[in-house]
Amino acid sequence: MQKIKNVIKDSTVFGFIYLGMMRVFLAGLQLFVKVNPQQIMFASYSGRQISDTPLAAFEILRDDPELADYDFIWAVNEPNDFADVPGAKKIKMDSMRYFWYLLQSKYWVSNASIERLIPFHHPKNVYIQFWHGIPLKTLGHAEPDLPKLVQKWYDEVEIDYLFANGPYDAEKLHELFPKAKKVMEHGQLRKWLSDKAAQQLTKFASKQFDTDKPVLLYVPTYRNEAAPNAFLNPEQLTELMETYQVIYRGHYFSEHLTLPELINGNEFDLYDLFAKADVLITDYSSVFFDFAYWQKPIYLYESDLNDYQAKRGFYFDPHTLGLPIARDFNELKEALANQTCSKDSLNQLEQRFDPHPTSETVQILKVCFK
Repeated sequence: MQKIKNVIKDSTVFGFIYLGMMRVFLAGLQLFVKVNPQQIMFASYSGRQISDTPLAAFEILRDDPELADYDFIWAVNEPNDFADVPGAKKIKMDSMRYFWYLLQSKYWVSNASIERLIPFHHPKNVYIQFWHGIPLKTLGHAEPDLPKLVQKWYDEVEIDYLFANGPYDAEKLHELFPKAKKVMEHGQLRKWLSDKAAQQLTKFASKQFDTDKPVLLYVPTYRNEAAPNAFLNPEQLTELMETYQVIYRGHYFSEHLTLPELINGNEFDLYDLFAKADVLITDYSSVFFDFAYWQKPIYLYESDLNDYQAKRGFYFDPHTLGLPIARDFNELKEALANQTCSKDSLNQLEQRFDPHPTSETVQILKVCFK
């Protein structure tokens, strides 16, 4: 099924055939579906997970006494892959039933495209978008080789409330989604998820973490075509494991790397890993913006910086972030050994890109349902 979806998304011809047919289908379906003013549909990463800011929004709203009479729906690709979600019904993404429930739900909460890249008019529904990261890499018209179907969605999707962490991503996301009606520059909910993970750290038990070594979390960015030296290789990770307990968390499109004593971070919630980790290594992933809230050391391993910048591009030079950048493995080891990531750089990173407190974000989220 995923291969079929990729063909439709990546092909201009098939993409626009899909778009035309689905717009007609949804316009017809809208005539028959009555909107439930007390129903909310959630989706995370296009149905791949029950996680991230949609999960935070779900738990906050589910536990709000003022919404006690509301129905909560989760749209997922494989409902059987998820344990029961207390207080919510699970619907299989892309099924006929899914589109019925989508139109029936007055409120949509997502961190990607909940309406399956179909930017249709929905005057009776309220679309709340928590985008899945602060943009460092270029997006939309600035992104090379972006499928036409995706670009058309960016240009035409009607988002009612677009949440942003601060002035920087508010500007970039509004450029990406020009038809967004309101940009809510009041923070996202990732701090809420981090706070929850911190509170539950004593409950987070795993025999894999029984060690006195500091924990190093490695989260590299996915690449369609990676340079040979783009990622830390097995030999380098093995060397790091002499000093650290290493967790490798790859992108959901990536194949997992298996090594003795290397922990598969994809088996755990990302924010639980934030709580466990003593240090983060990434490259161009927006994950470091979220990890900065913990004020723990962050190192950027960007051995293919020139190649990646030429092929993908950035909104600004990563060197302006103030974080240590290593261009090869020896530089990375030296930076880790000398602890070159300063507290000042971490504090400035959070204040520049994510200055709003969690309480403000929660308050504004609830306003969307008044």
